[in-house]
Amino acid sequence: MREALKIASKGVIITLPNTGFIKWRIQMLAGYFPRQSYTHLHFWTINDFKIFLSIVVPEAEILGFKYVSLPTPLAKLSPNLFAWQQAWFIKLRK
Repeated sequence: MREALKIASKGVIITLPNTGFIKWRIQMLAGYFPRQSYTHLHFWTINDFKIFLSIVVPEAEILGFKYVSLPTPLAKLSPNLFAWQQAWFIKLRK
């Protein structure tokens, strides 16, 4: 990610499944780890990715954030709980 940010003039779009999604939390309570995707090696909640970004790439600036969630007004209050997909638009600060 750091290398992509170095060469991207406008920024980088990163999409991730949100491991904090309520359906997958319930599956974990039932005793197994949910598999949202077999192509992702890391599983992140929205909050985890913010922390990761601030520690690993502190010079990164978040230009935009979107999420795909259940059709409920509660999603705006808690996207970490109701969103199953997250997308970030980031770039390095100059």
